[in-house]
This record gives sequence, C-alpha cells and structure tokens, in this order.
Amino acid sequence: MRARRERELEICRRSIVIVRDRLGLLPLQGDELGIVEWEKLPSTFAIEDARREAYLGPVAKEYFPKAETLLLPLENPDFETIRKFALSHRNLLLAPYSRTPEAEKLQGQVISEILKIREDAVVVSLANPYDLRWFPQASTYLLTFNFRECSLRALFDLLRGSFSPTGNPPVQLPI
Repeated sequence: MRARRERELEICRRSIVIVRDRLGLLPLQGDELGIVEWEKLPSTFAIEDARREAYLGPVAKEYFPKAETLLLPLENPDFETIRKFALSHRNLLLAPYSRTPEAEKLQGQVISEILKIREDAVVVSLANPYDLRWFPQASTYLLTFNFRECSLRALFDLLRGSFSPTGNPPVQLPI
C-alpha cells in the first residue's frame, strides 16, 4: 500500500505545471498561508447542490502550520470579507475548481478582483487550465488538474520547494 501511495504521489508531482511565476514567489516563505477556495461542484449537479467542504485546508496545515481557509459559496460573495482575508495573510493561494461555465465565470471574476489588491497571490487551478482566460493578469499560475489528496500533497510539496515540477499543459496557454 505504501509503495502504491508513493508512486501515486510521484505521478501527481510530475503532472503539476507551473505556467508562470513572474514574481519569483515559489517556493513560498514562512508558515502563514491564506487559502481561498470554493465549494466543489460535480459536473452533473446543479450549482445549488455544491459540496460545502474545504479540501485544501486540512492538507495545507501539514505544510503551513498557520494556514487558514476561506471557503466561498458558488454565488456572489461578500467582497469585504474576501478583501480582509486576502490582506491578512503573508502568502495567498487562490484555488478555483470549475466544472460548469457558471462556476468558472464566477470564480474568475472573484479572482480578478482579488488580484487587483494582491498581485502576489498564487493561483492554482484544481480542474482545468482554461480558468486563466478569466484572470490573465495572474503573475503566478499553477495547474494540478484535480484535488485528490495526492495532487494536493504534490502542490504543497511544490509550494514548499521540495521538488521542481516537470509537467506540461495539455494545451497552449498564454505565458
């Protein structure tokens, strides 16, 4: 079992893509990390049936002891709450997971607003590489392609500088 998990983690590490890191933020410094993620929506569900649980936070705490998560609903959010959260953390990770056009648009608009006040936020797409079209101004953009535990561990290993990813995007993206 352990060998299988180690192999799975290695595969996840190899699949992560750094699309860009214009500000040289990686690896992240310090123990503090603010994570903004959204409710997860399986592709065949209605938006009101989103799963209301954070996936990144529990794994993040193993790597960043002072990690905090702001879980946003898939509806128009309270931007004042988001602004306060974004400004109160040294490192900020924005993690969209878009399975429907509506969720993709909403998350993209929110991330664009956050990037106006936090140019140094790291954006990691947990689903598809196309999210970038909503926030081309993102200075640091990563792809994991899913939010399984092995992918999240690989993501946080990367954010801590434990390895250099070798993944390539399946499509050409603006760099």
